[in-house]
Amino acid sequence: KPGTLYPAVHGVLLNSTGVDFVDSGNTGHDIISGTNQRAYHTTSEKKNGNSSIYFTGEANDDFTVADHADFNWGTNADFTYEFFVKAGDQDDTYARIIGDSADKVWVGFGDSATNLKLAVYFQPDDVWIQGTSDMSDDTDWHHCAVVRQGTNIRLYVDGVEETVSANRGDAADCGTMRIGTYNGTTKRLKGYVDQIRISSNARYTGGTTFTPPAAHFTSDANTKFLLQSNIGSPHSGAYGTAQADGKKYY
Repeated sequence: KPGTLYPAVHGVLLNSTGVDFVDSGNTGHDIISGTNQRAYHTTSEKKNGNSSIYFTGEANDDFTVADHADFNWGTNADFTYEFFVKAGDQDDTYARIIGDSADKVWVGFGDSATNLKLAVYFQPDDVWIQGTSDMSDDTDWHHCAVVRQGTNIRLYVDGVEETVSANRGDAADCGTMRIGTYNGTTKRLKGYVDQIRISSNARYTGGTTFTPPAAHFTSDANTKFLLQSNIGSPHSGAYGTAQADGKKYY
């Protein structure tokens, strides 16, 4: 629209498709958007940095990452799945944030669509592990972490252990990773997410209370996957105005 430069990310409209989503982990897995390609970076909500990723809750509004040995967990192997999330009531029960096509490990919300509790399904033992805090009743960001340390799986919300499940050391060979839905059409996530990280170590141990990270995660030897936003300042100003990157957007 001549005369107006709408807020943009990587040269596309803030609420449009085609925005880059990059794995900043040590492998750099390709992230494939679902057929609806509705998830987008937004500056309207953020926890760390300037932006977050919004999932609309629509069918096929998700990401996939190809099956890879990075996501296979040996017997008693430590792992951590974590993210920041801000989400109210969901359209689907058991909305999934991240999991895999083999259903070995999937992390999301339990209880109901209006009572959002951190939960993980661990298929090798066919066990559902759920936290206690309802995250649908407020407008806050929450740090969530599912950690296996040896044979114990611990769930932390905002740095506090809520649940521990013992004797969970079985191997889990995960399939294609999926973020934002269960299978494209069910258990769809609606809300803001940032700092989705999968690690091959126990980042938080022993049930000890900790302060959630205040800065953006950085990749290290244990970072098997890291999806984050922080797009920088959005473009703005009069139509065709040169921005900080030296480019003009129309």
